[in-house]
Amino acid sequence: MTLKNPKRSGGPKSSEGRLVASQNSIKTGTYSNLAVLPDEDQAEFNQLVDQFNYDFHPADVIETSLVRELAVLTWKKLRLEKLEQGYLIKKLNSPITIDEFIDSGLRFNAERYEFWGRLVSLDELEVRTYTEVLDLIKPNIRTGVNVDLLLKVKLLNPTIYDSLLDFYRQLNPLADLDISDEVLVSETVCYRNQPERFLSSIIFERFVEIFEAGLWCTKKHHEIDQAVAQIKQERLLNMMQSDGVRRASDDLSRSMIRVLGEFRKHNEWRMKNRLIEAEEE
Repeated sequence: MTLKNPKRSGGPKSSEGRLVASQNSIKTGTYSNLAVLPDEDQAEFNQLVDQFNYDFHPADVIETSLVRELAVLTWKKLRLEKLEQGYLIKKLNSPITIDEFIDSGLRFNAERYEFWGRLVSLDELEVRTYTEVLDLIKPNIRTGVNVDLLLKVKLLNPTIYDSLLDFYRQLNPLADLDISDEVLVSETVCYRNQPERFLSSIIFERFVEIFEAGLWCTKKHHEIDQAVAQIKQERLLNMMQSDGVRRASDDLSRSMIRVLGEFRKHNEWRMKNRLIEAEEE
């Protein structure tokens, strides 16, 4: 009595399982029995087969079969090149991650990364405005903001004032349409389980992080550009060293060499038999 090895499943048993397994080879089509995949152009493949027939002039069924096999292998190599090129472009153009920046030696944090993703850097006027706003609000984050300071900040950068107003309305949806500056600077909240603080201090603190991130990105603009180029080069190198695509391409190339050899041998055999037949006649 022969015992079966329980560790070897022998592959999927159900029709659904076999269908799923069969689809795995169709993802790239390299090892698929299908010549033309559902999203490919049958007419283009037919033109390729016609070109191979024109170039090789198959004289019998065997040569015709071998020539078609060469066309199929070439079609698969072309498909693999398209897939590789598409993957390469997508990978190279995908957003740089914060971890990639940190690995390159740049001290990125969430605020700096977010700012770089939106604006990259500031112009001279923006740098001057950001600096003036920071000089105004940083000393008053802990102590609170008075109306005069709020109006100065509003004049320099209305976005901060608008954010303070929007946040106040979120906390007080039933508030009057006209909200005085005195109310804005006196509002206190318990935010994120922290002790009670002035709402203006919380908003100002957030903008300090954003503005400092913007100034940092602007100062490090050239270093960031160099890091981006370096990261993309490393991505390209890693993809070039990937064994998967190269192994599939090598398999197709070896198959083409094998089929060419078979075609040559059969062609020589056919020509030899023709000579023998001619001599016998």
